[in-house]
Amino acid sequence: LVAKSRALNSEWLRVQHEEDQRRTPLTVDVVEDHGNRGKREYLTISETLVEVRKQCLPRHLNHNHTLFGGDILKWMEQTALYTAQRFTGNKSMMTLSMNRISFTQPITTRDILDMRATVVYVRKYVLEVEVRASVDREGDRRSMRASHTGFFEILNMDSIGFKTPITVGIKLSNDCPQDLLTYQKAKVRFLFERHHRAENNNSNSVHSNQAPVSELERARAGLDELDDDTQRKHYLS
Repeated sequence: LVAKSRALNSEWLRVQHEEDQRRTPLTVDVVEDHGNRGKREYLTISETLVEVRKQCLPRHLNHNHTLFGGDILKWMEQTALYTAQRFTGNKSMMTLSMNRISFTQPITTRDILDMRATVVYVRKYVLEVEVRASVDREGDRRSMRASHTGFFEILNMDSIGFKTPITVGIKLSNDCPQDLLTYQKAKVRFLFERHHRAENNNSNSVHSNQAPVSELERARAGLDELDDDTQRKHYLS
């Protein structure tokens, strides 16, 4: 299982690196997929930015006297969810998954954690928020060091728990190659995760004679992304 996880992570890093090393220029026609089209309004990636700064307190420390990893995950998820809610104007949203969380710097009570979240990819019902955290050692924003990153898939729902289409999209332009690259890498991440989750769910069902995956698992795997709105699934039952 460990070897499989390492191989999967290596493959994930490889496909992301390939996008960074792409030689042919990206264009909107090449990058944008159907899920981002036909929205009511559009925002650039920079316009979706939410910044949150958190102070580490003694109650947040683990036995090594550094910030407990669970608190970091909670803060990052809360920031991602708020960013998604602000983007859509809808508070009825739910985090489906936290992907590829990385920890590179310890955080102590002397540090301030600066989290910056942006919506980087939008489909019909789900979107991805990228959260990048940095440690501010001096509290003056002049000594920031990258510390944590994570990608959060969030589902859009109505007030009674049915998934509902997202009406806001990412504004892409050929004049902003960085946004195109950010969007393209997010799209590749989504398709990569969807493929491997679906493959894993199908494999587990076959080998254990389990019932088909639940509707929530289908949402996580993106399997029902093209479902007709008249057949919306309920996720809070």
